[in-house]
Amino acid sequence: MDNKKGSYGFYIKLAVILALLGLLSLLARYYVDWLWFSSLGFNSVFIITLLSKIWLYVLVFVVAFLFLWLNFKITGRVEDDEEEYPEEPTFDEEGNVIYMHPRDGPYAQMLKGTFGKWVLVALALLGAFFAASAVGDNWMTVQQYLNSAPFGSTDPVFNKDISFYFFDLSFYQFVYGLMMLTLILTLIMTAMVYLFRGNNKNFLSNWREQSFQKNHLAV
Repeated sequence: MDNKKGSYGFYIKLAVILALLGLLSLLARYYVDWLWFSSLGFNSVFIITLLSKIWLYVLVFVVAFLFLWLNFKITGRVEDDEEEYPEEPTFDEEGNVIYMHPRDGPYAQMLKGTFGKWVLVALALLGAFFAASAVGDNWMTVQQYLNSAPFGSTDPVFNKDISFYFFDLSFYQFVYGLMMLTLILTLIMTAMVYLFRGNNKNFLSNWREQSFQKNHLAV
């Protein structure tokens, strides 16, 4: 058990080191941009651009993290009916054990206790990072939506101001794309957590049979 914790600790340290290296690379790039804008006298433009990127990235990151963490917490509330599982192991024709209690999977112990909570936090942070990375340069789309101005003319079909198609529609498509990406990430990662927890009897059984796991993923 100590060896497993040691290996987990190694991967955590490796992830932290890689994150720090990525952060230093990002700061170096922004510093070069700052020098360029300063040489042209456009410091205010750089600051507005940077702040817009930061608050949008942080907002998407926090919302995605909370959504993922909520779904991960829900997976921990599932309790299988232990009476449905055999007390004794099952053996194959050669006498090898092929079945124990489903909660004793290779990754089940990793998701238990305090360490398991930190593993789920790390998974939620990873998923939130992928969701926030999709923001890209769409800060301009958000700024155009927040500061949009009417064109003064409407289209003949939907009777909407032309500015709607330049500013509002692009923003709605951006939000829709982020929501779909977050939902897909949550679906995949939540299914993985269910599999790692080892409570797979109701999860991998006949799909016509109802179970908490199936209902959760369906929602």
